[in-house]
Amino acid sequence: MKNDEWETCEAKEEDKAFEHLTKTLQQIEDARIVYIDDFIPEGEEESDQTKYFEEALGDGNVKLILGPKRYYATVKLPSRTVLEGQGMELTTIQTPNHAPSYEWTVSVKDKDNGAEYIAVRHLSLDGNRRRGVEPAGGSRSSCLTFHGVKYGWVKDVFCLQQHVAWI
Repeated sequence: MKNDEWETCEAKEEDKAFEHLTKTLQQIEDARIVYIDDFIPEGEEESDQTKYFEEALGDGNVKLILGPKRYYATVKLPSRTVLEGQGMELTTIQTPNHAPSYEWTVSVKDKDNGAEYIAVRHLSLDGNRRRGVEPAGGSRSSCLTFHGVKYGWVKDVFCLQQHVAWI
């Protein structure tokens, strides 16, 4: 096979994969839409909200919509999840003050086995390095990491004071 034939074949495979991802994400969005603010009780605005994210996400197959405000949590995404904010300037997830230095702001729920069909879009992530802990280094100093994700999509996400790691 010639080089240009190989590139054409590779491009077709990428197009198929993107089309498959887009179709699957649409199925997830059509299956179950959940609003995180329905899970967070009044008065919990600045406390660690991680448990409410866990409740809302469940075992996946969910589109979790965040409002236009700052949330304080470490979010672990199961397979078949769409995490969507209202825009990079409006929605922020911040790592809570007491979280250990090695904790990511957003990561995959099952780090040993990975996940599939995950989208994170239209929000900002704040690793909260102001909390006084030294960065753990490497991918552990990331706001967002996708360990072993098959079919992942990140769009319009701003990470503050850290970097994004794809593993």
